[in-house]
Amino acid sequence: NQLKAAAPTAERGGIQLALESTLTSAQYLDVLERVGSPAVSIYLDMSNPTYWLHNTPEQILSLGSAVGQIHFKEGNMEGGPGATDLGEGYNDWDEIVAALRDAGYQGWAVLETPGGRDPLASAGKNLEFARKMAAQL
Repeated sequence: NQLKAAAPTAERGGIQLALESTLTSAQYLDVLERVGSPAVSIYLDMSNPTYWLHNTPEQILSLGSAVGQIHFKEGNMEGGPGATDLGEGYNDWDEIVAALRDAGYQGWAVLETPGGRDPLASAGKNLEFARKMAAQL
């Protein structure tokens, strides 16, 4: 597989390859086991699991240290993942933050949020929310 073929080059270069998908935890872990490289991890989106009927906090806990980076993203069932500002959709952020804390997550959180009619105001609003969540980690 292509990911397994790329992994040794990533290892030599000190590069982390992070897989973002809509897989279940078992499927993610299967991919990581098949690739077998410390240079490959999971880029877990905080909105996609719920949209695809997975439990986001459970997925965080089951993947644990395999999570290399996360997206702070919010969604709703009408518009899908990324459809709304952080804190205004279907995510239970208290549970998500608790799971990240319990899993010992210390990596980056990248905002993947809508721009709306006023992208600067939206960015500020989402950044404020993300900072509040990050402060609880």
